Amino acid sequence: MFPRPLKAPSSTWLGDGNVESLIRGAADRAVQELADIVAADGAAEEEYLTPSLLALLSDNIDAVKAALVLAGMDGSSPKIEVERRIVPKSEEEIGADIGVVVSIQVPAHATITYGDLAQIKKSKLLRKPGPGSDSWAIAISQLEELLRCSATVMYWLIA
Repeated sequence: MFPRPLKAPSSTWLGDGNVESLIRGAADRAVQELADIVAADGAAEEEYLTPSLLALLSDNIDAVKAALVLAGMDGSSPKIEVERRIVPKSEEEIGADIGVVVSIQVPAHATITYGDLAQIKKSKLLRKPGPGSDSWAIAISQLEELLRCSATVMYWLIA
């Protein structure tokens, strides 16, 4: 059961440094794999890159779940499940590319659900390669709309 007061403090709500490390590793692998896609198809629109990123994150986090089971940690560590759904552009009401919903369940104690938004932006250099440095176009009206929905909205910048 959590928390584990004699262990080193964790940096997330998971309360388990080993599991946190596995999830960070999964996210790092997803980003590295996305870099290969961007290198090959960087000129593609965000609508192609975003589902690729989500699929990579989902697959790599599912591998964490499998690793927990194989290591015999499944009974004592947090259980992790990832689901994703692609929403057609016609259903986008606020302009966010990604909605993240996290549901935390501590049986017989609490259930907490929260969400946040992310907007994907691609470097201008990926649209028109040439000399210069990475820069991203942020539409102020879109940012204001996103901030009306969430004060902690994120931008995920693809270089």
